[in-house]
Amino acid sequence: MSSNRIFISADVLAHSENGIDLAAHLASGQRVSTGHRWADTPRAVPVFSSWPVRLFEVAGCHSDGSLVRGFRVVEEAPSRLILGPHGRQVEAALEAPLPSSAPSGPRVRWQCHDLAVALRAAGLDAAAAVISASFDGAACSAARDAMLAALGSAPSRVRTRERATHALLSA
Repeated sequence: MSSNRIFISADVLAHSENGIDLAAHLASGQRVSTGHRWADTPRAVPVFSSWPVRLFEVAGCHSDGSLVRGFRVVEEAPSRLILGPHGRQVEAALEAPLPSSAPSGPRVRWQCHDLAVALRAAGLDAAAAVISASFDGAACSAARDAMLAALGSAPSRVRTRERATHALLSA
């Protein structure tokens, strides 16, 4: 396992899902003994918090199936890597202020769910988790439109939105 790259996510304060301060461990070089969920690619990292998340690369791990233990935090990687091939644009959309007129209701919640499903189907599990955790029904369609606009597609037409969504998910 030591030859593979191993990634773990944390919240904005660098706390892992188990409450470990990964930034402090990066600075100190201390090993982390508790088990953490991991992935060998940023796109598949288990994400447990809303955006912004932090992404850390670890080394010297012992694997217990889906958990790694006894690792050292060796680097903080750019969070946008979990968002897929257009991570910079998606990151900008996630951080943009939402319009006060953002729609809400069950239909919008389904659109948010559909976007998360499409992200998972494209192998962008971490991005799907971020979308699911970060947006309630009121914000999802505005965030999707912002992502599509960042890619240069007008969000107002359905076919254009579908083509742009495909472009967003393609490498």
